[in-house]
Amino acid sequence: NISFYQQKNQGKSVAMNKGINECKTKLFTCVDSDDYLVNEAVNSILDTWMHCHPYSIGILCLREVSKVPNAMKTNDFYTTLRDAYCKYGLHGDTMLVFRSDIIKRFQFPSFDGEKFVPEDYLYDKIDKEGKLKFLNKVLYKGQYLEDGYTAEMAKLIKNNPQGYHAFICQRLSYDDTLKQRILDTIRHIAINKVLESKGLKYQVIYPWLYALLYPLGYIFYCKRYKHL
Repeated sequence: NISFYQQKNQGKSVAMNKGINECKTKLFTCVDSDDYLVNEAVNSILDTWMHCHPYSIGILCLREVSKVPNAMKTNDFYTTLRDAYCKYGLHGDTMLVFRSDIIKRFQFPSFDGEKFVPEDYLYDKIDKEGKLKFLNKVLYKGQYLEDGYTAEMAKLIKNNPQGYHAFICQRLSYDDTLKQRILDTIRHIAINKVLESKGLKYQVIYPWLYALLYPLGYIFYCKRYKHL
């Protein structure tokens, strides 16, 4: 049975909150309006889930553009989403299938006048709950729209700075290497400059690192956001 719900357009993150809250099945996934699943996707997911370890929080599948590192090509591989990219070297987009009882514990924040929060805000939280079973199959294909999120990400972030600020502050609190903290602090400085230009409040996570990297963060802000 398929249920349909309608609400005022408040962006994808609020729509996902609605879908998560209304989900009545054991597994949850999100398919964008410009994407689609291959014919065998549902059967592959259900069959994989039957053989997952009890501690698994879901399944990590592939999109057609993904490049899989050899380390992830074993038959019974489990990983967090962030480790898949940062530790093992996965490239490209993925499809995420979560246990509904896990994802229902979390929500995207919402901000007046904004319609975008990076999806990794939610996925970073879920990473703390356990690991995903990796399914080395392409089950999800995309047909990006010219006005989609991917086409003009910098403009999207500048127009929704509070949502991105919430994400990058959380990401900094989760970073466990100096390299990650440096890169995210540069992004943090840049989005703080965007907030400052709009008269909005912002915060500093690592003051000493923030001061040290401020010139780089300001350059990043000028190159990516200032001219938009």
